[in-house]
Amino acid sequence: MMPLSRLLKIIEDIENSEEFNECQGWMVDDIKIAYDILFGSEHYAQLPDQDDINEYLIMEKFAIDYPDEKVSDELYNAIQGSGAFRYFKDTLLRYGICDNWFRYRDEQIKNIALEWLNELANYLEER
Repeated sequence: MMPLSRLLKIIEDIENSEEFNECQGWMVDDIKIAYDILFGSEHYAQLPDQDDINEYLIMEKFAIDYPDEKVSDELYNAIQGSGAFRYFKDTLLRYGICDNWFRYRDEQIKNIALEWLNELANYLEER
């Protein structure tokens, strides 16, 4: 298997690299696809990343929206300051509501994905 550093170097120099010609046939197609993806082909769309899926904000919304006021307050307090993720998890465990959190988080991530798909569809319709 070709090391990632070598592949990245080949992609970087793809237009005039002698190394590119050394690749096995199946690698050439894969390298061309990788090059297209990395350097701006219009045939690929950037998937949502960690900046688009802000788990802290999802935790905050879960805490605020949780129906039991006492638990809601404790969850919200848990995410204030350093160690927020750990304290949030500890609070979920203490109240036995991990399944509620995972369902909620999964639904929020699903909504982010659906929003991304709608934006992509709108973009493609405008073209």
